[in-house]
Amino acid sequence: MKKIVLLLLSLVLLLSLIGCQQEKGNELIKVTLAKASGFGQVNDDFLATYEEADTLSLFKEVITTAAKQPGIVDVSSPDYTFQVFYENGDKEAYHLWVGEEGRKSMIMQTTDTHTVYLVSEELTNQLIEIIPSK
Repeated sequence: MKKIVLLLLSLVLLLSLIGCQQEKGNELIKVTLAKASGFGQVNDDFLATYEEADTLSLFKEVITTAAKQPGIVDVSSPDYTFQVFYENGDKEAYHLWVGEEGRKSMIMQTTDTHTVYLVSEELTNQLIEIIPSK
């Protein structure tokens, strides 16, 4: 019986270590920003590349806290496209509509042009501060 308990505890420990490793590999390491070139497309002519921890944290918060909006999407062309690069080699791309100061912004995954997400006014203000002037 002791062997079974010890084996189960070892298995739980191993699985928790594997989970920590996978999450660590998913750390944001870089974000690139470019003028948008159309829906579902990514422009590789970057206006900015961000690798500073505070800016990466901002983009992570934009992505993770944006509120999904119901209904059919009917929007103008996006202002920007940003790509998010992860430590494990994965990357994602988003369209970005930057709101005016004190207003909400909007993002959309380039692979799902039927769904939009609203970004808070506070995060919009922070984005305005880091995006190069038009």
